[in-house]
Amino acid sequence: MLANNSFVELCLTGKAYAQEIDDYVHRWHESDDPRTLQDYLGFNAFEYAEWLKDSNSLTRILFERKIGQNSPGTSESFVLAARTSGLTNYSEVLQWINEQHK
Repeated sequence: MLANNSFVELCLTGKAYAQEIDDYVHRWHESDDPRTLQDYLGFNAFEYAEWLKDSNSLTRILFERKIGQNSPGTSESFVLAARTSGLTNYSEVLQWINEQHK
């Protein structure tokens, strides 16, 4: 269970898996937890909006959190990185971002 930790925190510490998010949403609906779903899951407002639009964004959100990019606007980091560096494919962009954080 979550207790005081959010789903995102549990994922980042290896205590939960991204694919379990639907289970956590179900638990929230069944609980009397006073937190909003956004807070229960541990998203900031921008991340929550992105996840609501595209549930596949969870992997990117967790990756950005892991490398320390969790401020608003980071969902554009891959696009901006690709644009500014001339890279065109996703794996090249991920490699470029990782190199920037060394």
